Amino acid sequence: TNTASTGPQTSLWRQPSAVVADGAGGCFVTGRLAGGEATFGSTTLTARNEHDMFVMRLDAKGAVEWAISGGGGTSNKGGTSIASDGAGGVFVAGQFGFGVQRGKTAIFGSTTLTSSGSFDWFIMQVNGTGVIEWAIRAGGSGDDRPASIAFDPASKGALVTGTFGCCTITFGTPTTTLTSPDGDTETLALIPSKVQTLVLKVDRYGSILWGA
Repeated sequence: TNTASTGPQTSLWRQPSAVVADGAGGCFVTGRLAGGEATFGSTTLTARNEHDMFVMRLDAKGAVEWAISGGGGTSNKGGTSIASDGAGGVFVAGQFGFGVQRGKTAIFGSTTLTSSGSFDWFIMQVNGTGVIEWAIRAGGSGDDRPASIAFDPASKGALVTGTFGCCTITFGTPTTTLTSPDGDTETLALIPSKVQTLVLKVDRYGSILWGA
């Protein structure tokens, strides 16, 4: 019996977006939930704001070992992609923000991230027992959303790709800034011709090594 769907489901919906094998017959899943509480196995998560992200682990028999959500803040959050970290845990990429409102926060473990635009990227590492090791952001003044994350065996870090909207996106320390070719600060970020592709490389400790 797959127990991942058992228990009360009082949230309006739960939307998984990505899954990756855990190397032991089970898997990790990420996505988003909305509208109250959702039960995963014996764990009940409460959505913060309209949407919240979740990560859960299932064992080889489909039983939920653990589940976590975003730890609060003033933004909506959603997990988009997930990849093994090569050490029994996972890297997760997603977005956080609140429509056209900037400066919204997202809390992941002991880390609080603040959005620069309508939506920013988050990238985080979760270990095999469901503890968030670190979380970082990348974003600019537009609508920025990651699409996919992959494990990099050579560096034990991650590669992340996605889009950023109008103007600029900043990331890393020291800060790197990429500028949209049109440079139009008034462009709506979701117009397809104005959305730019971004690739980031992140090391195992959560530092952004480069972006292109």
